[in-house]
Amino acid sequence: MALDPTRLSSPEDCLAVYERGFAGFYPDPAAEARLLAEIEASGGYARALGAINFHQLYGVGENILSLPYLAAMRMYPGCLPGGSQARGDCVSWSMRSASLVSYCASLVWQDNSHRYAPPEVSDAARANGVFATETFYWFRAHSGEGWNGADAARIALTKSGMMVRKNYPEIGIDLEEYSGATAGKWGASTPPEKVVAVTSQHLLSTATVCKTWEEVRDMLANGFALATCGSEAFERSRDEFGFCRRSNSVWQHAMSFIAADDRREVKQRYKCREGGLVLVQNSWGDYCGGPCPIHGSPFRIPAGSFWARWDDVRDRYMVAIGGGKGFAANRFPWGSLASII
Repeated sequence: MALDPTRLSSPEDCLAVYERGFAGFYPDPAAEARLLAEIEASGGYARALGAINFHQLYGVGENILSLPYLAAMRMYPGCLPGGSQARGDCVSWSMRSASLVSYCASLVWQDNSHRYAPPEVSDAARANGVFATETFYWFRAHSGEGWNGADAARIALTKSGMMVRKNYPEIGIDLEEYSGATAGKWGASTPPEKVVAVTSQHLLSTATVCKTWEEVRDMLANGFALATCGSEAFERSRDEFGFCRRSNSVWQHAMSFIAADDRREVKQRYKCREGGLVLVQNSWGDYCGGPCPIHGSPFRIPAGSFWARWDDVRDRYMVAIGGGKGFAANRFPWGSLASII
């Protein structure tokens, strides 16, 4: 009997339910049209190539190792993977993890003239990913499980941004720790206006759809993580540097891209035909292992993440996420991440 995707209690449960055919995401061409229209209406670049060309970013990630997730791990040690999903809300987890990385990277890597500081959170909130996943999922507009990545990105731009994991007495909801039950509080019905007034306080600044290795590589090199959806599945075992091979199974699953490796020696080592490697952050806890070294680097990848060849993920639907609109403006002491990438 298939596992119930509303009652997942372990990484093993997650793996089993997806490999038995559960669809944590579903494609929706109309949703992409809505997202592109929203981005363009707000003055952004719907396609990543437009943003890259305008800001002269093309090629900045070429032949280098780009690790924007280090900003999040430095600010909030142990924040990734942020627990393990307990229902079919992988799209929300992908959006949260990408938002967390992009937001933290924006504070130390991009212009931070306002000197925004990351919000303070409890140890429990940090272990649960700093920002909530549940508040995205409330806006999926149906009562079942699963969602599409384009609508999730649009909601993050318009209705529900980065909600710090803490208690919100004004709406009667405690988000300090992840709850699958809380994630299902709304679905077919829209959250009430008093809830939207809170969820919309820290919307994402922008998003853009990526199609090519160069777009993904250069976005990550500039601190923009990606929320992605696809059907590729991967082996549970990693090599000594965290690389996973694609398996013959199918996962209709959303995961984040939080780093890129375009170094020649790495591409040769893993026999990459086009592009290099992306670091994939999953939402199944430490299902594939804890932190491990990066080839030729002193840094380590987060628990539950793995390197995958671009050749194996190129068909995913990918949205690069801009940082969220700022929290309290306090003096921020750190400088550029240039010394640690």
